Amino acid sequence: MKNKLMQKARLSAAMALACVFSQAGQAGAVVAPVEVKAQSGVISERDVPRNAAGVRLLDLTKQAHFNLVKSRLSRGNIGAEQYPWLHRALDEQSVQHTPESDSTGQQAQIRQSDIAGLSHAIWAMNVAVDKADNQAYLVVKAINPAGGKGEQIYFDLMLTDEDGKLLAPVESRLQFDPSENNALIAKVSLTQLKSRHPQLDMVYASSWAAVQAGDGTVTSALKLGQYPFSWQHIEEQYADIGGNKKQLKAPEKLFEQNNRAISSYNFTQQYNSLAPVDSNGDDVIKVCLTSADADCDYAADSPPGYLADVHIPFKGQMIVPHEITSIYASDLAPGQMPSGIDEQTGIYLQQGSYNGALNQSYKTLDNQEKTFSDYLVFDVDPVNKQTIISWDIPRDEGRFGNALWFSNTAETNWHFTFAVQGFPYFNHGRGGSPRNFLFGIGSETSGAYFNYYVPTLPKMQLGYRCDAFMPSQDSQIMSQQAQLQASQTPVYINGVRYQLTKADFVPIYRQRIVDEQCGVANVLSGYQVTLPVQGDTGQELIFDINGRSDGKVMNLTASCGDFHATDSGDKYVITKTMVTNRSCTNMALTFEFDDINPPAMMDINLQISETF
Repeated sequence: MKNKLMQKARLSAAMALACVFSQAGQAGAVVAPVEVKAQSGVISERDVPRNAAGVRLLDLTKQAHFNLVKSRLSRGNIGAEQYPWLHRALDEQSVQHTPESDSTGQQAQIRQSDIAGLSHAIWAMNVAVDKADNQAYLVVKAINPAGGKGEQIYFDLMLTDEDGKLLAPVESRLQFDPSENNALIAKVSLTQLKSRHPQLDMVYASSWAAVQAGDGTVTSALKLGQYPFSWQHIEEQYADIGGNKKQLKAPEKLFEQNNRAISSYNFTQQYNSLAPVDSNGDDVIKVCLTSADADCDYAADSPPGYLADVHIPFKGQMIVPHEITSIYASDLAPGQMPSGIDEQTGIYLQQGSYNGALNQSYKTLDNQEKTFSDYLVFDVDPVNKQTIISWDIPRDEGRFGNALWFSNTAETNWHFTFAVQGFPYFNHGRGGSPRNFLFGIGSETSGAYFNYYVPTLPKMQLGYRCDAFMPSQDSQIMSQQAQLQASQTPVYINGVRYQLTKADFVPIYRQRIVDEQCGVANVLSGYQVTLPVQGDTGQELIFDINGRSDGKVMNLTASCGDFHATDSGDKYVITKTMVTNRSCTNMALTFEFDDINPPAMMDINLQISETF
C-alpha cells in the first residue's frame, strides 16, 4: 500500500544554515578538563536539547554539560597527556559564559559562521570482514573532511546499546589541517559483540566535535544517530560470526541500468540505481559539468563563461527489510525532528577538504523549491517483509552547489540517508509502538574491509576545466552588441515603459582567486546596462523601476545623475520622486551577486515621468 510522507515545516534562513552543519557536521568546541567540579549529575547525550537551529550545542558553563563531556572523555580513556590542549580549553571554557540562542536562532547562526569550515558526519552502520584477520566486524564510520587551517579540531565516535553500555572502544582524532586523515572507524568483532550483547536490536551512535579557531574561540556540539540491528539477519549473511561470509545466492532479480543487465543479489538491503550510473564500466560515475571528456557518463550541461552548477540525476530504489510507517522530511524544523536522531533524510556529496554539498536543494522548471523527501514514495510489502522506497529526480532539478565545492580531479563520495519511523525488521515487539531509526548507503568504504553487509556505491567524479570560467569570445561579442543596442535606444521622459530582459544586459566579470586548484580566473559577478535618457529639463521626476529574477537573489543599483537607489532580492521595486537638476542623462542599472551562478531569467521594466 502507498504511504504518505510526514508533514514538514519550512526552514528559516538560520535553520537552513544549521542544516548543513547538522548533516555535514555539528560543531565543536573545546572539550574536557581534568579538574572535577562539584557533582550535580551527568545527563545523557540525548538530554542535550537542540537549539532553534537544530544543533545540540554544549554550554560547558553548565555543570551537567561539563560533567557529560568529562564522563565521555573518561569512558574513552582520553586523558590530558593525549590531548592537552583539549583539556586546557575545556577548563577555560567552563569558567566563561556561553550565550544561549534566542528563539530566532540568532546565536546558533553566529556559531555556524564561526565553524563554517567544519563538516562532521556519521555515515550509516555496516558489517564487513577485516582483511587483516578475516573476521566479521560491526563498523560505523564518522568523517570530518574540512577543518580550516589554523584550527584545532577534535572529534570522536561512540557506540552504545540502549542502556548506554559501550559496544566498542571510543574512537577519537585530533586534526590541525584538512589534508590530514579525516575519518574515524568504530568497530567491534561480531564474535565479541554476540557474547556481550546477544539481545542487541539497536546501535546508538554519538559523535562529539570540538573546534578551536585561530583566535582561540571554541565551539562544541553533539550529534546522534540510531541504527537497527538484527542478529538473525546478520547470521543469515555470514557463515559464522567469527569468519567468512556465506556464498551469495543466485541473483533473485534483474533490472536494467542504461540497457545493461545488473544482478541484484540477496543482500538484506538493496539499492537499485537507474541514475546516476557508470555507463562505460570504468568503476567511476563521471558527471561532466563543462568539459567534454571521453570518459563522461553524463555530458556537460553548463554554458561556457559561467561557473558551473553541479546538476546530477537521481533515479532508483532502496529495498530494506523494515516496515516503514513514515519518512521524516528533509526540511523538518528542530521541534519536529525525531528524538535521538540528528541526521535528516537526504543525498549528500562530500569530497576531502573541498567539503562538498551537504545540504542539497532542488528546483523544478517552474521554480518550485523542493527537497529530497518531496520526491520519495514508498510501498510496504508485508508478505516479503520489505519496504521499497523510490525516487526520480531529473538532472535539471537536482542542484548540489557550484563546481568549486568539489575538485575536478579527486573522486567524490555520495551518500543516501533515510530518517524514518516504523518497525525494524517488521518486529512489533516492545509494546508495539513504531521506533525512530536511520539507515543509508554510500560510497564511503575502507580498503581494509571487504564483503560488506550493505552494498557500497561507486564513487563519482565531477569533470570541469578551470578555463571554462572565463568568458568566451562569442559571449564577449554578444555583450558588446547588447550594450551597443541599448545605447542606441534612449529612455524618453514621459515616454512608454522601457522593457529589458537578460539579453539586454552586459555580464560583469571580475578577477578573483577561485581556489588553490584553479587559481585566478575571471568569474561572473553581475550584469549592467547603461541607457541614454532624454527630456530632463529640471522638472520633478518620478522614477519607477520594477522586475524579477525568479529565485536568483541579486543587489540592484539604479543611478541617473543625482538619482540613486538600490533594492535586493529576486523581486525589485524602486519608486522615487525628485529633481535631478538636469543631471539625468544616462540611466545605469547594475545587478551584482556573490555566488557566481547566473540567473535563469531577468525581466526588468523602467519608466521616468513628470509629476502632475
